[in-house]
Amino acid sequence: MRLAFNSDLRRMTSSGSRDGPIPIKNLPMAFNKHFLINTQYSYSLGYTVAGVALSLTGTDADDNGNAAMKVGASYTMGNITVGVTSDDKGQNGNDRVNEVTASYVAGPATISVAAADDDSWSASVAYTAGAMSVNVGTDNNDEWDANVSYDLGGGVSLNAATSHAEYVAAGINFTF
Repeated sequence: MRLAFNSDLRRMTSSGSRDGPIPIKNLPMAFNKHFLINTQYSYSLGYTVAGVALSLTGTDADDNGNAAMKVGASYTMGNITVGVTSDDKGQNGNDRVNEVTASYVAGPATISVAAADDDSWSASVAYTAGAMSVNVGTDNNDEWDANVSYDLGGGVSLNAATSHAEYVAAGINFTF
């Protein structure tokens, strides 16, 4: 089971707060020390049971000051993964978006599709060959993007990207 809390809204991650996830055994002390009245918080819970990965993430105040929550479940069957999510988008359920996702791994390629009840959809293909990876994706708004990465080893990679908005970038990434 994964359990993480974060008192800084802008740094919400599944790995927890700046100091890392709060161990469950220290949870009462953490609430007394970090989560005082009028303090913003976010949370992320994850659990896998019988091959189904369950997740719950949320915050008491998103960028618009609304509480937001997202619930999800996914299941992998061989090379196929299917999932569902429900996201209230911080609108107290008024703009809830429910989404179904599916991905298929075919050797070095991964094909992913998603469709939501707000009539949005997306599709992408990722391909890896040795040290090179290529990703191409599009959605219902014809907003496509493509990127290429080549791992040079030693924490160095070459990257290039382009998109429908005539965005083009290239660079070198260093990981220490």
